[in-house]
Amino acid sequence: MLQATRLLSILLTAQLAVSSLTLSVSAAETPTDPSLKEMPLDKLIAKANLGNTDAQNELGDRYYEGRTVEENDAEALKWYKKAADLEDGDAMNSRPEPGTFTLSINPMS
Repeated sequence: MLQATRLLSILLTAQLAVSSLTLSVSAAETPTDPSLKEMPLDKLIAKANLGNTDAQNELGDRYYEGRTVEENDAEALKWYKKAADLEDGDAMNSRPEPGTFTLSINPMS
């Protein structure tokens, strides 16, 4: 439940900050380059800063999950947004159209 609450918080923040992008409640897709998961942080950041959207999504995942870095939702959102700004399908398809986000709470789950 805490993981879902964190993800919802990130998504609501992104909805407000990035009205031209779409956000969904799903986690970011796995990068197409599996070697990125094993790449040292400094090299991954360098690759991401060169505009590699798979590297940017991997950084978002690492910061969201706290994998090889301290968990940091704001930093995760920053990297997901950079990938989406470059029109990366994984990042953009994981966001709802502005104004269409609805929250449904089922107290029985």
